[in-house]
Amino acid sequence: MIKHVRGRLTIAAIVLVLAVALPALASADETPETRTVELQPGDNFVGWVGEVVSVAELFAEIPEVEAVYSWDARWRRWSMAAPAMPERLWTLHRIVPGAAYLVRLGDGSHASWNRPNEPAAGSVSLHPGGNWVAWLGPNDWSIADVARGIGSSLLSIRSGDLIYDPSNPETMDDWPVVQRGDALEVRVSRDVNWLQPTFVVPEIHYAGSVDHGVRRLIERDLAATLDYSARELGVQADPFSLVVVVAGDAKSAHEKTNELGHPWDWESFRNFWQRAGGWYSSDQDAFYLKSDSWEGNRSGRYHEGRYVVLHEYIHALQYQLMGDNYTELNWLLEGSANWFDSDLATQDRNGNPLSRKLIDALNQASKGPRLEEIESPNDTWQYSFGLVAADQLIERAGKGAALDFYRVLAPGRAGPAGRWDTRPTLRSAFSAAFGLTLEAFYDEFEALMAKRRGSATRRPAGNEFALAGTIVNSDGTPRVGASLEAREYQDGYPAGWDRRAMSREDGTFEVFVRRRADYVIWIELGDDSANCQFWWLQSSDAAKPSDDQASLIEIGSSQPDPIAITVDADQCRWRVAGTLIGPDNQPLSGIEVRAQRDGSSSSVRTETDGSFSFVATRPGAHQLSVFLGGCRLYRGADGLAGTEQHAAPVAVVNRDITNIRFQVVEDPCTRITGWLLDQDGEAIRNNPVNVVADDQRLEVRTDSTGRFRVGLTRAGQLYVYSWLDGCLLYFGDQAATGKWHERKIIDLSERDVSGLRFQLQPDMCTLRISGKFLNADGSPRTDTWVGASGESGRGGDWPAGDGTFSFAVPGPGVYNMWVTVEGCEIYYAGHGKTGAKSETRSFNLTRADVTGVEFRLPEDPASVCN
Repeated sequence: MIKHVRGRLTIAAIVLVLAVALPALASADETPETRTVELQPGDNFVGWVGEVVSVAELFAEIPEVEAVYSWDARWRRWSMAAPAMPERLWTLHRIVPGAAYLVRLGDGSHASWNRPNEPAAGSVSLHPGGNWVAWLGPNDWSIADVARGIGSSLLSIRSGDLIYDPSNPETMDDWPVVQRGDALEVRVSRDVNWLQPTFVVPEIHYAGSVDHGVRRLIERDLAATLDYSARELGVQADPFSLVVVVAGDAKSAHEKTNELGHPWDWESFRNFWQRAGGWYSSDQDAFYLKSDSWEGNRSGRYHEGRYVVLHEYIHALQYQLMGDNYTELNWLLEGSANWFDSDLATQDRNGNPLSRKLIDALNQASKGPRLEEIESPNDTWQYSFGLVAADQLIERAGKGAALDFYRVLAPGRAGPAGRWDTRPTLRSAFSAAFGLTLEAFYDEFEALMAKRRGSATRRPAGNEFALAGTIVNSDGTPRVGASLEAREYQDGYPAGWDRRAMSREDGTFEVFVRRRADYVIWIELGDDSANCQFWWLQSSDAAKPSDDQASLIEIGSSQPDPIAITVDADQCRWRVAGTLIGPDNQPLSGIEVRAQRDGSSSSVRTETDGSFSFVATRPGAHQLSVFLGGCRLYRGADGLAGTEQHAAPVAVVNRDITNIRFQVVEDPCTRITGWLLDQDGEAIRNNPVNVVADDQRLEVRTDSTGRFRVGLTRAGQLYVYSWLDGCLLYFGDQAATGKWHERKIIDLSERDVSGLRFQLQPDMCTLRISGKFLNADGSPRTDTWVGASGESGRGGDWPAGDGTFSFAVPGPGVYNMWVTVEGCEIYYAGHGKTGAKSETRSFNLTRADVTGVEFRLPEDPASVCN
């Protein structure tokens, strides 16, 4: 089971890592802690698996090294460092786990390099083209087994004169086995998150009372899961990201979720705990287990908890493989996890084998709704229907395809020099992984179910009725292809038993509902959730009701009467469709196309063939645009347009608009790229960076390496700034500065500006100002920015719900605090006092923070400026 939660977490449990992970690593392949590589004169291609080290450390350890090179496949550029060069000219500064390097020794030089051999990473990012990577997995693996973990995107693996081509099995005959730390050049067709099998056990957190005997069973079964994943699928989840929580009771589990950074309402959590045998939290990258799954009776040699571990572990693999992308194809998400845990039970000759579970699942699936109605969570059906569907797909394409679907979903890059971000659609990933379209598989699945039940028509189960109805437009014509979902509610809350149907050519629909249950109807006229999806309210369609305002349909013990639904004839009725074409006249897939109209917008991603289709929210003129390489570009009359004003609108009146050709003729952006770094040169991740050029301001976030990239459609002058924990910093001549007049003005011509090093000076943004912002009556004020300006720059914060604020400032000096209320600047004038600028009481920050500030507004804030 998967539980989606918000909020990332940072966990430090070093003792558990040492106690649990290292023994398991040794038992996997008896790998020694170090490995010595003999470096020869000239170029040596070597991999690195240990902790991050600086290139300077390598030069100090091996004086014979003349230079080190690396290849960045994502940005398609070389980096290098050499001891004879000034360090400021190096473009390579760190040796990282999972990467390979070319280490050059001088003529006649030899050196022995004794390197760590215990993996410090579990995943490697592969990008289209060639990638220099290290094998982090066990010793003595065949090249075919290594390749399995990369999936269908693999083009070749090379090491020296050896080349493995997955389309030609004979090419693996000459390969010796692969050893941990071997350097490989891996070529792939798309971006791939390669989860290598390191056999490092993830961190395990025990919460509450968990018996030591139970702990041993859990650790045994987790090791079995790692073995199954590596042996059957060629991958393991990244153990340096994944966390396992085992709890003895609901209260302890709830406390652990809060401790790990996910606050959860106790009543909601307790209800979930009672229903779930285990679950995976995608945002935490953690799965939760109940210790009583290893207590009491068992159906064979092993307890049920053994298979819960593998089930949740498969979910971890799914989400780690697809990275930032997301899918709600719930029957495949749960069905494939169900298939794999059943496969392990079959191999164990324990409990319910796959064959027995398939028989039960087939009986349920043949009597229930169509498979496409279970794309979103639907109580237990996604497990039973999904098991049957996963079995069909695995029989068709193999076990690896069930994970390759998620691998293909990972975000990627396209366009000139790979500058354009792409996110594959669910349908394109399905076709790539399984070799048929999703719609074709739905038809194939329905044919199997019809054969199973002996009838082409589905009938309500014994505890169900068929709720019939019609949906028509306000002009009396039938609304075709509308999606209607009957959602069961109990005591005002969703019960989880939802039923979906599509309206036919005549506007009729039929949905199966349970007897003696209450339902409300959710209507989807298009993909735009804000404008095309709503709850049905029988009495009026003038306003968009909430779920508790929606008309309640009470299903009793007799056949319910048909219902009639009327929708606005102009609302989300007409479809706009076309194809996005690249500079090479080839389709662009996975690119988001946006349609704007009167301040509202909707988006859709292109399919493999470049096609896009969306429902226009209302008749009118729509501007089409794409976001490529940091630039938003509009479809113009004669090509691309850089602004909405120059776009050529698509007029939607009273019919569908099709066959639109939207072509990108060239890379239209000029880019500025760089790194945001702390005073030690380490990356500042996921932090906003702003570029101001003329009348436009663009904001992006840094990636995991601190890198940022902004695209501009026209040349000009610009400057760069960033807010870091409330501290305002500008990119300056030598380093970051807090002073406006020291910011560097950058001239952006027709060529990109790259390699900006936006690095903090020592002790920058370490001093803080904290306090409370209050109204005159002492109540907290939250809707006003609290700022401070001083000799070193500026800082500020939006107060929290209780009025508290806390922010860093660029450096020491004298600071004035102020707010702007209704256009009037009001300054801090002492504890609990405020006034005009002339009444300011300044702070002199030297080595200590300023805390406990009470910034209280006057009764009449406007009087300060009168």
